[in-house]
Amino acid sequence: MIAALSAALFLVAGPEIGQLRDGVVHVTAEEAAELLEANPEVTVLDVRTRSEYDDGHIEGAVQVNYFSPNFRAQVAELDLSGGVLVHCKSGRRSSRALRILKDLEVETIYHLDGGILAWRKAGLATVRGNEEATE
Repeated sequence: MIAALSAALFLVAGPEIGQLRDGVVHVTAEEAAELLEANPEVTVLDVRTRSEYDDGHIEGAVQVNYFSPNFRAQVAELDLSGGVLVHCKSGRRSSRALRILKDLEVETIYHLDGGILAWRKAGLATVRGNEEATE
């Protein structure tokens, strides 16, 4: 089962995007931007706090605070059938969230290594505001 899931993830991501480890495709900021451009159905899951999100986030991102006591339930309500790109500020919280995404049997998971810090360092755009924040 794990091997089949890993193979499916690699096929969806493509051999030129990211690195497959433990059933998750790890991507750089540049690879994440390419992924989102090519696959608009991928949900960007920002697991930072609302204030962090409001300070700047990837356009279209859905914010669910990893530290919320309802984090798992909130994520379970999302339609992640198109895959999910998860990130936080630097990668610590989103790395922890990977276990929950796997437990929820999300089929296609991408992790933005280095988080929003890496995204910004790569010169990629963020937007401000909270219109898509959930917590």
